[in-house]
Amino acid sequence: MSAHDELLGPQLARHVAKYNESHRNAVNRALHFAGIPLAAIATLGLLSRAAWPAFDVQPWLQPNLAMVVLAVAGGRYLWCNLLAGLILLATGTAGYVLATQLPPAWLLGMAVASVVCHYIGHYGFEGKPPQLLTRPVAVIEAPVWLMAMFVGLRPSSRA
Repeated sequence: MSAHDELLGPQLARHVAKYNESHRNAVNRALHFAGIPLAAIATLGLLSRAAWPAFDVQPWLQPNLAMVVLAVAGGRYLWCNLLAGLILLATGTAGYVLATQLPPAWLLGMAVASVVCHYIGHYGFEGKPPQLLTRPVAVIEAPVWLMAMFVGLRPSSRA
């Protein structure tokens, strides 16, 4: 078993390999290193505004839609692989806390910047549309792929 499979587990490794097929160009990858975190923070921040103010606590502790998304995605990652799940859940939670502190205008700007990064990377350098347009599961694969790239794991070509 490779280090890639040990960190990700076989199921996440397959998803990352599939996601990697549309992210071979170095410029596209660099744009994704900016675009994926921007998209995650913007999404979590905007979804956190859909809150159920049932408690007298800080806004980031109010039950909200971003918490639901983070719990579902984190649960999925944990189910696939404990180590990868813990890393992704921890970084997602940190992104969530940061995102809840940002004004909505910044979050919208980050969302636009993310879309621009992805479209330039895919249409300008990769020559194909973003996977999210053809494979919605790519939204869950992107953070795992980015984590693998950050720790120096190069996805295999199997899918």
